[in-house]
Amino acid sequence: MPRLTASIAAGATALAVLAVIPSGWDADRADAVRQAVLEAALQHPDGPRNDPDHVICVEIWSGRIWMNRPGVSQDPSPAVLARLQQLRGLARPQSECDVSDRGVVHRPTGRRALIIGVARPEWVSRNFVRVQGGWFYNGLNAVGWRYTASFHDGLWTIDTEKCLWVS
Repeated sequence: MPRLTASIAAGATALAVLAVIPSGWDADRADAVRQAVLEAALQHPDGPRNDPDHVICVEIWSGRIWMNRPGVSQDPSPAVLARLQQLRGLARPQSECDVSDRGVVHRPTGRRALIIGVARPEWVSRNFVRVQGGWFYNGLNAVGWRYTASFHDGLWTIDTEKCLWVS
């Protein structure tokens, strides 16, 4: 009987998760949310916009909690990277960057770099999400944020940001 109960509970959980994923959900919709969060991180008054000489390494995190296991770092889609390059020409995929105890370096150029990243969105409804993101210069200079975003007039916009951690 315990196995049946566990199976029913797992099935109910799966249905609950599917209920909050918008119908027609696809990678483009998730990318639009990621784009809004990455732009917010890039333009934050206390963050990367203050360092225009740094290469921006863009990271998409597969888990819901940015920079936390389980989860793996992935490159952004070409569309997301292209839009960020319009804002900051030095935006590059994270796979071109190395992290060490001295910080982040863009491998092809040897230039100083920083990481901006975003985790997998948590869909609350079709037009509202929560998602984590932030920036990382080195182990003593990084910030994690929780953003909420809403879909209005064809665009995802950041409604709130809350600092979760600072190192």
